[in-house]
Amino acid sequence: MDGEALESVLAKPDIHVARGHFDPVLASHARRLASAGRPLLVLITEPEDALMPARARAELVAALGTVDYVALATPELATRVPFMTSFEEDDRRDREALERLVQERS
Repeated sequence: MDGEALESVLAKPDIHVARGHFDPVLASHARRLASAGRPLLVLITEPEDALMPARARAELVAALGTVDYVALATPELATRVPFMTSFEEDDRRDREALERLVQERS
């Protein structure tokens, strides 16, 4: 989504905004996004050590039926746009659990 289209979406008075890494996208993310409200804009943020490229994560999130808009979050955008739901802490916990599981099975 380009800057002009994003500004148009952000101007909607009833827009719901969620933010997260979605790295990887999990079923729990889909369930939480389904309850976040509509219309829903999801901002994809960048973790330090991404497993997947941001574009791929954005495409997966966009494929969820409950998501209306997806944008890659620049640092400026991530701090400027008020969000209603943040997945970043969940993403961190999920990633740590995944890394522990991989280590246990290695």
